[in-house]
Amino acid sequence: MEQLNKKKSFKQNSGNLILAILFFISLSLAIWGTNIYRLTIIKPSYLYSVGAFGGLLFNLTLSFLLKTSYSKVWNILIKFCIGAGISYFGLLYLNQKFADKEVLTDKFKIIRTGTLARGKSGSCLQPFVIINFNGEEKQLVFYCNLENIIEIYSHVTLTYQKACLDLKL
Repeated sequence: MEQLNKKKSFKQNSGNLILAILFFISLSLAIWGTNIYRLTIIKPSYLYSVGAFGGLLFNLTLSFLLKTSYSKVWNILIKFCIGAGISYFGLLYLNQKFADKEVLTDKFKIIRTGTLARGKSGSCLQPFVIINFNGEEKQLVFYCNLENIIEIYSHVTLTYQKACLDLKL
């Protein structure tokens, strides 16, 4: 009986470790995906749908493959986050990689400007502009040294490529 409990405990501990590793990989991919998203004009509804579908799919798959000692709620939440993060990144990465070779350039009116919050390191406030890109509002983030210059302009010239789903900057 003790042998059986040790075996069960080992499976649960290894399942916990695998889930933790997958969670941090998924978190890293989601952060990378956010950086890709800043360069992509894609409808958020695509990302929500793919994230939800991926979260459900991974939840079901990992439930059969891994046994953990987490509570049922934590188990479901962690597995859903892993699937959503990986799916979110996958959609954005594939959309970026399979973009058309043709490069287009257009001029867009700036709707509003602003700055992103300052980080813990005390770095500059990153300026951004919001444009109307064919019916979709898109935030374009610029380097810190352009902080005071952005407010002067009323238009921005954008170079972009058509991607699988929408457009890539």
